[in-house]
Amino acid sequence: PGMGTLFTLTFYADEEPQAKEASMASFAELERLEQLFSDYRSDSYINQLSAQLTVNQRKVLPTEVFEVLWLSNELYHESNGVFDPTIGPLSRLWREAQQLGKFPEEEEVLKAKNQVGFNQIFLHQEDQSIVFLADSIKFDFGGIAKGYTADRLAMVLESYGIHAYLIDAGGDLLIGDAPPTLPSWRIGIEGDHQEIKEVNLVNTAIATSGSTYRYILHKGIRYSHIIDPRTGYGITHHQ
Repeated sequence: PGMGTLFTLTFYADEEPQAKEASMASFAELERLEQLFSDYRSDSYINQLSAQLTVNQRKVLPTEVFEVLWLSNELYHESNGVFDPTIGPLSRLWREAQQLGKFPEEEEVLKAKNQVGFNQIFLHQEDQSIVFLADSIKFDFGGIAKGYTADRLAMVLESYGIHAYLIDAGGDLLIGDAPPTLPSWRIGIEGDHQEIKEVNLVNTAIATSGSTYRYILHKGIRYSHIIDPRTGYGITHHQ
């Protein structure tokens, strides 16, 4: 378990001791990165940062946190603000709504939405530091931290001489070399009506996410746990 989901490693090693050592090292790295990035843990680095950093105070970040924020900044601008890891106030509101089965009031959504915006932080690349330009900054790296962690776990496996692997970070898959006796990994993708589509992949990554399991139903409309920061609501379409 990690980052609010389940991480699974499937790989081929020459010997069992090598496999055990690689597994232990990989999951130790997962624990280390979860301590940095998880918004599910009150004691995580990002939650402590939000709780302690005041407006216009400058703070040097751990390299991993800065790397994810720097890449997030690029994605924020490339997506015209659709990808925004400062979405924490909204994701917390909707997470609680899903747990209670109670659709949030419009004013609650608007209040949380007004606290979201990557333009409310500033990153200094020269010393890998951050400055908050507003109060109530809360991060949710759910759209990027799992993939970043999968990359780091792959580096651990590779360091043990393991090259044929599939890392499943709660639906975010990172795929290495093919299994020894096969040309590729066979990946099943579940559609809207539980039909399984199969793709054959090697040395790549693939991710799916949707409202199949995590959603809230309101007036006959299914709102996904994937939130659009432009509206403040979970998306209702499927792509």
